Amino acid sequence: MIYLIADTSKYEWPLATAGSLNELAEICKAEIPVICRVIRKKRTTKLFHGVPAKIYKFQED
Repeated sequence: MIYLIADTSKYEWPLATAGSLNELAEICKAEIPVICRVIRKKRTTKLFHGVPAKIYKFQED
């Protein structure tokens, strides 16, 4: 899986990417269950350095 953190502006500019949930948790300084909840419920979060952002999950080919 690849995880993309994007801002919540009109263009949804990418802020960061991660290759695993562990890496994403380290980047966001949050626990894995919190991140999973944000992804599952498609919420906007401020976990990424206080910036409003969305986290998307993509399947690798």
